[in-house]
Amino acid sequence: MLVRLRLTWQFNAMQSLSALSSQVEQCTQTLTDSLGQLKANEAESSDAIEQIQQIIARATDDLKEGFEGWATNVQKNCATLCADIQQVASDNLSTVRKADSSASSADSTDPVCRRSRR
Repeated sequence: MLVRLRLTWQFNAMQSLSALSSQVEQCTQTLTDSLGQLKANEAESSDAIEQIQQIIARATDDLKEGFEGWATNVQKNCATLCADIQQVASDNLSTVRKADSSASSADSTDPVCRRSRR
């Protein structure tokens, strides 16, 4: 009877161990599957991050080029505007000088203007 109890106990222990072994195998497989999924997600995340960084770099370059072009146009426009203002001012000064010279000449020949100076 003792032998039979031992055999029964050993059989029950083997069944328990077999069930535990099966559960460990299932847990191991679940962990392996989860690890594989994590690696796949990590690869996808890395790819997404790289794409985002490339998009940001392109946008930054485009903005830089755009502002550089805009700044160049503003400088050219300002230089042209300054040159035009200088030309107009110079032309107006010449006109005023001519008018003053003409007025001075007219004053010296006009008897009314000569009397008013006295």
